[in-house]
Amino acid sequence: MEQILKSLKRGALRLGILFALGTILVFATETWPEFFGSPASPLLRGFGLSILGLAVADLVLRILQPHVDTAVLADDALVNKNVASGIVYFGRCFLAGVILFLIATASRAEVMPPNAVKYSPLLVTESTNYWPSMKLKSLLGAQVEQETCTSLKSKYCWSPLARLSTSREEGTGFSQITRTFRADGSVRFDSMADMVNKYPKDLKGLSWSNWQDPQLQMRTLVLMMRDNAKAYIDSATQLDQMSFTFAAYNSGPGTVSKSKNACRATKGCNSKVWFGNVELASTQSKTVIPGYGQSPYQITTIYVRNVEQVRRVRYLSLDKQTA
Repeated sequence: MEQILKSLKRGALRLGILFALGTILVFATETWPEFFGSPASPLLRGFGLSILGLAVADLVLRILQPHVDTAVLADDALVNKNVASGIVYFGRCFLAGVILFLIATASRAEVMPPNAVKYSPLLVTESTNYWPSMKLKSLLGAQVEQETCTSLKSKYCWSPLARLSTSREEGTGFSQITRTFRADGSVRFDSMADMVNKYPKDLKGLSWSNWQDPQLQMRTLVLMMRDNAKAYIDSATQLDQMSFTFAAYNSGPGTVSKSKNACRATKGCNSKVWFGNVELASTQSKTVIPGYGQSPYQITTIYVRNVEQVRRVRYLSLDKQTA
């Protein structure tokens, strides 16, 4: 134990710098990806993960081999031509190389799914034409992934044929536009019919018997999110505006309104900011729903975080594109 403490003390500055730098890079690029832009954000995130990987490897080696000093090893191998020291030093370098390789392999997960490569130009075209003020197209791309991708390799991931159907509801296409049913089978809510009635010219031909058209699906998504976002125009940033919009899309505008009111009544809570503010002041139930494994509160907050902080990084390149 004494050797381990000495080893940790000897490398405290190095470990502190590595952990701090890696954590800052990962946190910053996941929290404010739009600040760094594309492709800088995913690259910096990967660099941060690499630094954390090196820090963990160094920490583990200092615990498992506390008597070994890497600097001494290198000097002994090069100056004194000590073969044993060289082998141990090479082993440590090899471990670092393996970690970096694993990190680089994991970074490939940031690449768009195949269908996204095919259909994302359609998203750019429709959002440019119908929502030109929307600069964060990556958020809409992340939303399509959230709605359609049970996994990035699923054949329905980013597919216009994606469909969810139960006895109580059905959702179709990129946005899983929904209609719900009462117990007697009658329609209780039909968001597709509502959108077609609102935009008969732009969405001509879209119906529940003819819903597979990818262009009409993407146009519906853009128009629907554009309209919903208008309710949150006074948000601190466009990112916050979309956070409220996604929360409302997932749980209803009434729920978001109640949470914003609760935030206004809470000292230090900014009702114009989602993360860390309205998000935490949410009035939604925190009781887990049987069969879902999550509470209504978790379902909404995780939805927003997944779209904005987990999935969005794959679509940052869309923010720079126009039709």
